[in-house]
Amino acid sequence: MLVENSIVEGAAADGVDLKATRAAVVNSVVRHVGRNGIKLWAGGDVINCVVYDTGADAQLVTAGGSYRVLDSTFAYHLEEGGRSYTATFGYPAEFGDVLIANSVFSEEPGPCSCPRAWV
Repeated sequence: MLVENSIVEGAAADGVDLKATRAAVVNSVVRHVGRNGIKLWAGGDVINCVVYDTGADAQLVTAGGSYRVLDSTFAYHLEEGGRSYTATFGYPAEFGDVLIANSVFSEEPGPCSCPRAWV
């Protein structure tokens, strides 16, 4: 599954929620959504994306599989007071490798839950 050159905005729920294997979100903007920004459930890539002004528990949520987050920006997550995460990897399943490169996480209220990530 490929989401490319897209603007996802104004959803009361999640912005992008893909349960496909090896999904990719590329050259896209996810903004002004009520819940999570991007959810990938079976491995995949987030490349050259901007995700901001989101709610719920995390801007980026992943489950099983391996992931790459490249050349992307995550900012202004709305959950305040440390009750949320910038990103979660392997929730609730086990996951493989995580590579984060050339990416920015800014103005986030909570930590990044990625115990085995290469940053």
